[in-house]
Amino acid sequence: MLGGLLTYFWYVYLSSVMMYAINSLFLVYVAIIALTPIAFFMNLKQIDVGTLPARFSARLPRRFFIGYSILVAATLVVLWTGRIASVLRTGLLPEEYAGMVTLGSQALDLGVLVPLALSAAVLLAKKSPWGYFLISVSLTVGLMMFIAIPAWITVPLIQDGKTNLAEAVPFFTVSLVGIAAAVILYLNVKQSRI
Repeated sequence: MLGGLLTYFWYVYLSSVMMYAINSLFLVYVAIIALTPIAFFMNLKQIDVGTLPARFSARLPRRFFIGYSILVAATLVVLWTGRIASVLRTGLLPEEYAGMVTLGSQALDLGVLVPLALSAAVLLAKKSPWGYFLISVSLTVGLMMFIAIPAWITVPLIQDGKTNLAEAVPFFTVSLVGIAAAVILYLNVKQSRI
């Protein structure tokens, strides 16, 4: 779980530094970007990855997590390549990107989250210990995003009375299933004996 939280913080603050106007917290964001990978690898060093499969219940629905990871990757690829194609075709960023010069979220999602989800799915399908680690990281990152995504959908609806339903419906659906998936995953972690 800690690995997923650190990955989430790295992702969010890298997005903030790359996409938003410079502000008084810029150096704090840079420090978070610099320190979270160090903390991630220090945490990873403490995990005996080879023992992870035994740390989960035999009832863990691996196929569900494999399918869900593929669904997340496919959703991001389909939605974001559509948006990217539109920008490349017209040369214009969508209205909500006013003041930005690129599609940072799409780049990070396609360059970080999609490979993470697909790697977790493939390695979990092979029953690799790394699959258990990556699905934990992936679902924890997702859980944090799944809490934020409904706000991303709701705020424009409240402010302007509109939201992009072609993106909102799939994201909201994936978010609801993702919250359930994270709960299922963590309910299937065996308690350690002290």
